[in-house]
Amino acid sequence: WEIAEKYIQNKRCVVDVGGHIGTTALRYANNFDWVYAFEPVYFDLMTQNLSHVDNIEFFNYALSDGESQVSMVEAKGNSGATAILTKENNEILSKSRLRYETNRKITVSTISLDSLKLSDVDFIKLDTEGFVLPILHGMTDTLKNNDYPLLQIEFNKMCPHKNESEKFLFDMGYKHVDTFHVDHFYARV
Repeated sequence: WEIAEKYIQNKRCVVDVGGHIGTTALRYANNFDWVYAFEPVYFDLMTQNLSHVDNIEFFNYALSDGESQVSMVEAKGNSGATAILTKENNEILSKSRLRYETNRKITVSTISLDSLKLSDVDFIKLDTEGFVLPILHGMTDTLKNNDYPLLQIEFNKMCPHKNESEKFLFDMGYKHVDTFHVDHFYARV
């Protein structure tokens, strides 16, 4: 958060993608006027944990480039590493030290961020265990219509399309401005 805060000009709305149990959404609620929190698997736990917070809108969806149904899998002992299973990452997940339970699939619904036509967005955080490029494709209008908000994107070993994702961002005029561990920050400067 300390890194992101350096680059954020306004603190009207934040989009928290991969909200898990609500830890980051709570931090954002204390720093922004409004939070949009997306969590398809731990939605009930997140909303229960944050039931006392009145400036968060919760979405029981995964983000992608449109409406669909996808399979998600959990890592044994690490609920924060739940991931969307794709053809591209199946082998990566099966070899991960996190021991993904690829035989136990959870079906979730997806939407695009653009479908919500959000305004006043100043910051977007993506913590999606490598599922990045489809989300970016589904948020191009949101980025343009909100004057290109700061992006924090987790690029870990499970991301099969890091180069394509960065090319997408660079083509939109974003620059890589900072890194903390697996989190990369992009801004139009």
